[in-house]
Amino acid sequence: MEKSNNRFHDNCIEKGLRRLLQRGLLSAALGLFCAGMFCAGCGDVSPGQAPSGGGELLTGTEGETAEAAETTEPAETAESAETAESAETGAEAGTITAASGQDWTVAAHTEPRDLTDEEIAELQSFINEPGSYGFLLSLYDRPEQIDAEEVFYTGAGLNMLPLSEEEKAAYLEAADLDYTEDNILRLTAEQVNGLLVYRTGISYKDLENKPDWIYLQDYDAYYQLRGVEDSNICRYDLLDGYAAGGYYTIHYRLERAVTDSAEHVPVYEAVLKKNGDTFRFCCNCLWFQKDLLPQTSCEAAMSPDMGETFFCTYAPDTRVDAGADVSFCLVRGREEVIPLQGVSEGNIRKDAVFAQVEAFTVEDLDGDSLTDVLTVCRYEKRENYRGREDGREVRFYRGTRDGVPTLDPQTGSRLEQEVEDLNLTNLRAALRGEPAAEQKAEQPREEPASDPEESGNQKAGGRESYAGSETSGAGAASSEAGAASASSAGTSAGTSAGGAGGQEAAWKDLYLKQLDRMDMDSYKGFALLYINDNRVPELAAVGYTPMQGIVIFSCLDGKVTEQRVSLNFSYMERENLLYSNYSLEGVSSDVIYRFSGGALSPLFRGEYGNMRGAAPILDAEGKTVYTYVWENTPADAVEYASMLGFHYDKGRAKTIGNDLMDSEQIRAALEK
Repeated sequence: MEKSNNRFHDNCIEKGLRRLLQRGLLSAALGLFCAGMFCAGCGDVSPGQAPSGGGELLTGTEGETAEAAETTEPAETAESAETAESAETGAEAGTITAASGQDWTVAAHTEPRDLTDEEIAELQSFINEPGSYGFLLSLYDRPEQIDAEEVFYTGAGLNMLPLSEEEKAAYLEAADLDYTEDNILRLTAEQVNGLLVYRTGISYKDLENKPDWIYLQDYDAYYQLRGVEDSNICRYDLLDGYAAGGYYTIHYRLERAVTDSAEHVPVYEAVLKKNGDTFRFCCNCLWFQKDLLPQTSCEAAMSPDMGETFFCTYAPDTRVDAGADVSFCLVRGREEVIPLQGVSEGNIRKDAVFAQVEAFTVEDLDGDSLTDVLTVCRYEKRENYRGREDGREVRFYRGTRDGVPTLDPQTGSRLEQEVEDLNLTNLRAALRGEPAAEQKAEQPREEPASDPEESGNQKAGGRESYAGSETSGAGAASSEAGAASASSAGTSAGTSAGGAGGQEAAWKDLYLKQLDRMDMDSYKGFALLYINDNRVPELAAVGYTPMQGIVIFSCLDGKVTEQRVSLNFSYMERENLLYSNYSLEGVSSDVIYRFSGGALSPLFRGEYGNMRGAAPILDAEGKTVYTYVWENTPADAVEYASMLGFHYDKGRAKTIGNDLMDSEQIRAALEK
């Protein structure tokens, strides 16, 4: 099994880590609450070994290794274990090993502190030393799950002496080879055990997945073939970290080898234990929640073979380029990040700047029983932009049997041209081949009274989506133009009985047409709500699952706009306030919406939960420590609750509950 030179850089940067993770990272049953590793396989050799240096390697012909029947696995020698353990200077023996029963998530019940600049510099250097990087190339929740092949792939900085002719002949016989032209990498059992015990507290015999090496008992050594330029060497960037109770939690990512690429690079979390003047590995996991855009990710059923999968939207890496684009990815099993194809080379836009994701859904959209992905993004136009005037773009990823959808740019372009209002209902209908919905009613409805504070409180570009959710950004933009005509043509529509009657017929007809374009049987029920202080109610379609959520339809100036909110939803009747709570993998968002221009827009937002890393931080009593942020400002639990309660009174709020109308009842109510 060969690896190309710099293959980690090539795969991670240019192909988004997919091949690397399939090959190089263990498929261990990682829990989200593994805290990660940042080990110390330093450039120093393990105690009792020769100085670091690349020893001469012999060459012969290529062939597959096969362990000889007469070879036996060595037991850890007392000498090697004692030699390695003697390196501990001030560390607590046994506290780092999984065999001791150590639970890494509760290893330190003390308030964490941020790492100092000196500690960050030390660890940044440390993880990039020859004997360190290999311990970062596999995922594990305890040291026994480490992939030792990755650790020792290039020798881990240990001194490798050349083979004698007799030793080479013995290896070829054990491997059932006549000759080989590849390098034969040789490490003694003492070297392997010494480094593992020194860096993890376990020996070779404790590994759950032992590498496919040849062991020769007469020489007490392991052997493996390597191509002349075969390497897994890579470098990492340390982002941040914290320390608590003698443990160090560190966040890192692969260093970009291609500087003109803005593809998403995943972040990992590692925990290590101080061991004298070095460190020991505890565990290593993927922190896939890092850099997620709020309310634009969800659990997704892509294919049975993929198992647990998340659809994730990652923020543009504007450190690379101001034109960096959003990244859509699938995260499989909390271990593997699979990027979906972007629309520009290196994921950098020269003609536009990403503004926001306005809609997305993950479902079978074309009736082939395969899961597709559909997104609507808005961009700020630059020179030479050739898209829609409103800067909105559709991406359609067509489902495949392996569960990884492929970009279909032709379908995306067609939808942009054919569908005026890019909301999910219209886009679904267009993909089914149905005609576009009528955009105008006979009479525009009454514009609700304006709020003098609205312009100051409304957040620019605040329409977002979650779990297949959306705000119809295109519809909201179009309604601005409609509002101008309404001031002259339709403002008085509701001032007389006849006007009110025409207005009522108009919104009812629009809602009925909206229902015609929906699969009503896929929703739990429907309700008419009065969120605004006007005579036209909002239509709510309540889904069965968090993925469906609740779709809120509103009508203004002959247009229907839609916003999907979570099932955890309430509203202040006729006070133009709606609350929705979203949760994904330990982080929750509270969003307060209000209607503006006929569409719901976020007014205030807060987040709370385990936001410092993949693993929970525990206090002295073993309880998870939450981080609270209100309107991008850090807060404590009391301040957060106070701000939320000040802007939204849950005590007076209403919920839909189970008092819902079925498809026939809602139609009857609208046809009256």
